[in-house]
Amino acid sequence: MKEFDRVKDGDEYQYIVDGELAMCGDEKHLLNCLNTFNEAEHTVKDGVTTVCDDAFSWRANQEQRMTLYIPRSVKVVGENIFGDGGGRIVVKQ
Repeated sequence: MKEFDRVKDGDEYQYIVDGELAMCGDEKHLLNCLNTFNEAEHTVKDGVTTVCDDAFSWRANQEQRMTLYIPRSVKVVGENIFGDGGGRIVVKQ
């Protein structure tokens, strides 16, 4: 797992790159995928509470529909998470 810091307005935030996904430091918020992400489906880890706006809009295969499996711990799903390719969300049982 690769870690890097970003400073904004004097406050320090820590981001973690887990494979091809950027998560906030506490790993409860899925921020976005890297532009090398090209999976047709992805399963979000248990414990994640938020999938942020545009989370998968920068993926390599933007024109392909995507399926995102989310755990019941996810309470907030942002806008336009799949970008132009669209997709579907399946809540894991």
